[in-house]
Amino acid sequence: MKIHSFRIPSLLALTFVLGLGTLSYAAPKNGEGKGAKGNRIGKMVKELGLTDTQKTQLKAILADAKTQREALKANTALTTAQRQTQTSELQKATREKIVALLTPEQKEKMVAMRKKERAERKKNGAAKARA
Repeated sequence: MKIHSFRIPSLLALTFVLGLGTLSYAAPKNGEGKGAKGNRIGKMVKELGLTDTQKTQLKAILADAKTQREALKANTALTTAQRQTQTSELQKATREKIVALLTPEQKEKMVAMRKKERAERKKNGAAKARA
């Protein structure tokens, strides 16, 4: 059971960070995407007030992460543990690249957004557990 309790938060974080790349290409030019995940991307861009240069850099970072993620998925020579380790490293590197392109004010806003999202997920998870 300890393995599952570790995997779920890791997979949620991975989905959020690395899923940005997939969703950013599907999102319309106005920054609003389709569905909850697409809206998260548009919300992030809007709330952080990314400049056009930052948006371009973000797209490049996410496209690179997507390419690397697909390569990991396709690499049948890796064990599950190796794939998980490399995926985690890719997630961390992608997050660091994204944070590096933000201004100090945007970084603070992003931290606040992530805390709010975690609290909402926790609240929703507790509500589902009770149901």
